[in-house]
Amino acid sequence: MRCAHAKLLLASWTVGLCLAQRASGESIPIRNPSFEYPVLSACQYTYPSMPADSDWTSQSLAGLFNPSPCYLTSAASGNQVIWCNDQGRVKQALTTHVEPNATYTLRVMVARRDCCAADRAGIALFAGGVEIASALFSGPQLPEPNVWGPVTLVATTGPEVNGGLLEVHLFAAVLARGKQVSFDDVSLNVQRPCAADFNRDGTGDFFDYLDFAAAFASDDLSADVNLDGVIDFFDYLDFALAFDIGC
Repeated sequence: MRCAHAKLLLASWTVGLCLAQRASGESIPIRNPSFEYPVLSACQYTYPSMPADSDWTSQSLAGLFNPSPCYLTSAASGNQVIWCNDQGRVKQALTTHVEPNATYTLRVMVARRDCCAADRAGIALFAGGVEIASALFSGPQLPEPNVWGPVTLVATTGPEVNGGLLEVHLFAAVLARGKQVSFDDVSLNVQRPCAADFNRDGTGDFFDYLDFAAAFASDDLSADVNLDGVIDFFDYLDFALAFDIGC
């Protein structure tokens, strides 16, 4: 029998805290985000690909570089950076699965070598090998040569996703051969919608409770609040807790 009262709550404060955290943004782990291993000596670089123990893989011309004092006065974070020439690309499959109705913010520091500054650079977010979104930067969107500057990609998923592991891609997309771009200090954050805002109108109110109750009574998939594939009393409890906390 389904419970029909939103206040039938016998839950610990730790569960409520967890739900409150799920409603806010959080950092997604990236291994070796500033490319500090394996350690290279000053001016040393790997060619033509990334070292196997760097937690990043490469396609075409891309590798690891310790630039100081040969190029850039320093890395944006730590001592080492990624370099990409021509159509070079580096990527990492994360240990986090893509989520529906979530907003992801990928932020990367980028620089261009003064001798051979790339005219375009890009970043992308994939899930299960399928692109979610990408951004290509050129002209005034990129910093002056030998200067670090941030580039950002914001991507929002829909209600249906493939459930695959997230992937971060960094790449050069130059129009002339021999041009180079560098990347450093990669971060990825996710912002989940407020769990109490069931109808996604930007407000957590009694209409959300009515809409959830209707979806729950009809076994609609949208009532699977905890995303475990089953619509049951635990979904009701989770939503009731979220509704009690509010947005």
